[in-house]
Amino acid sequence: MSTRMVDYIVDEHNIDIESEALKKVKDMIVSSCDHASPNNLKEKCFLYDIVANGRNDLIIHKLFSARADLHRTVYTHAKVKAIERMVVDALLEANDHLRIDSSVDDPAKYWKVLC
Repeated sequence: MSTRMVDYIVDEHNIDIESEALKKVKDMIVSSCDHASPNNLKEKCFLYDIVANGRNDLIIHKLFSARADLHRTVYTHAKVKAIERMVVDALLEANDHLRIDSSVDDPAKYWKVLC
């Protein structure tokens, strides 16, 4: 969905971007350093790791270990879970009006639901 969202934003807002640059952005999103041009591979491959580190999960683990702590102590707290259930109930009730379920796979519709 992330690469489709990029395509949608570029198309919807008539962003003038070269196809190679757009391809590079999408490759970075999916962490596809394998598709980088050979000239830039050694010196610029780190850019792909900034967006999505697909080569070295250990770095990601170190960077986000605090997130796991938050998950255990905050996100699963009983009061947080109660609020989460209330939000889900509200979204389910609002779905008849907003048609959230029909826009999940379509970036143009999903974008509007978020606004």
